[in-house]
Amino acid sequence: MNHIVIDLEFDSMAKVFKRGGKPTYQEIIEIGAVKLDSEYNVIDTFQTFVHPVFLFRLSDTVKNLTGITDCDLAGAPMIASALHSLISGRAGRAPMIFTRGLRMTRIR
Repeated sequence: MNHIVIDLEFDSMAKVFKRGGKPTYQEIIEIGAVKLDSEYNVIDTFQTFVHPVFLFRLSDTVKNLTGITDCDLAGAPMIASALHSLISGRAGRAPMIFTRGLRMTRIR
């Protein structure tokens, strides 16, 4: 059985929306995925930046951590198009595993 592991990069709007000193909104800025065969060998990859809807510019923290720049996102597809590209490339309907931080979730 094949598996698809998805990694998302986010930036938060901590300076725009705050409640109790914590960010209240995050936006996806990059989607990466790796398709693995039953022996966990890489058989395909996917990567796209995502044009932000609400962020006016990336935080310095995210720029330094990821190396992503505002220019990388300027010509990127919107989230709906980026997700459509990811999903339409799921040949054989392999299960997807989404990672965020240390948590992993299987998406059917």
